[in-house]
Amino acid sequence: MPTPVAVLAPLGPNPAALTELCWALHAQGHPVQGAWVLLESARARHYFERELGGGAWQELRQALPTLPAFPALRVEQATAADSPPAAEAFGQALFDLLRQAQREDLPVVVALSGGRWRGSAAMAAAVFGLLARPPDRLVDVRLTLRAAEGATGFYFPAQDRQDLVGRGGQPFRADQVQVQLDPVELPRLRPLLRPEALTDLAAARAEAEAALRAARPIQVEVDLVAQQIRVSGQPLSLPGATLPWIAWMLVDRARGGNGVGRQDVDGLLAFLRWWRTLLGSTSGPGPANSLASQAVEGRALAPLRADAGPEVGADAVLAAERSLAEWASRSRRAWVQALVGRPGRALLQPTPVGSRRSPRWTVELPPGGIHVLGEG
Repeated sequence: MPTPVAVLAPLGPNPAALTELCWALHAQGHPVQGAWVLLESARARHYFERELGGGAWQELRQALPTLPAFPALRVEQATAADSPPAAEAFGQALFDLLRQAQREDLPVVVALSGGRWRGSAAMAAAVFGLLARPPDRLVDVRLTLRAAEGATGFYFPAQDRQDLVGRGGQPFRADQVQVQLDPVELPRLRPLLRPEALTDLAAARAEAEAALRAARPIQVEVDLVAQQIRVSGQPLSLPGATLPWIAWMLVDRARGGNGVGRQDVDGLLAFLRWWRTLLGSTSGPGPANSLASQAVEGRALAPLRADAGPEVGADAVLAAERSLAEWASRSRRAWVQALVGRPGRALLQPTPVGSRRSPRWTVELPPGGIHVLGEG
């Protein structure tokens, strides 16, 4: 028994991918009853209206009567220019169209249907992964004859005009070409999203990432006996005096504080008290990358070894935070990027406090994910 579907296709200047998609779905027993199209540019709209509105779509409807009439197609245009669209705007437009298509209560087939902008297929896949329901499908539209690809006049195998010339001048017949729909399987994250997160792409993406982090949270240990910070069991190695400063931020967060690397006097004195207590309980320099050894050897915190005033210590803290920023920008390790990164994605976040000062760093890891060992 045929199963009706709706389709969503982002298109570039060649609109043939839409007719090929509908033809192949009909051959699989899935007549198309609704179609949503996102055009990359004004040039894409020109060719879409000229080629499909000029007869190719009506010709396909004669073969596939269930297709909606051309004026009934839901068509959006991503940009008024011929330049590539902005990725976020293009993604949001796809997000909105897929939400509209899903309201028809039909399975939706999203096509990786080409176009001049390479980000089109990537964004279609990303939006599909966020919104796909169990019956929805993501497919790659392909032709069995490479010569038929591109603007060759091929729209579907049973079209009236059969004798065509492909790329490189190779002649072929339309009925010699078959359209293939290769399924593309991706993780489906919609079950992780609350209904209120389905309002826009940014909200859905942020909620999915938060749900994934919560499902497998990173565990951080501040080991004051071994004098190390471990992220998911791996010792954290940082340059100079940065390690004890991060350790303090994590300890403060584990105690229920906000985990902010504060540069006011109270925050500085709290760090000084904790740091000097740590050094006082250490009989030797400690192992490499340990809290005490880096605190003693790091030149950035060298002024803190003396009983200096808060002003001297503040300069040292600024130097340590600059060291942290430089380290974060150089790092390529996945677990490091999970600890320090972009807003909304990391466990440590920079908060600018002025153009002439280093940023504050906030620990976003919940207190339950931080374990302090050896604290008396």
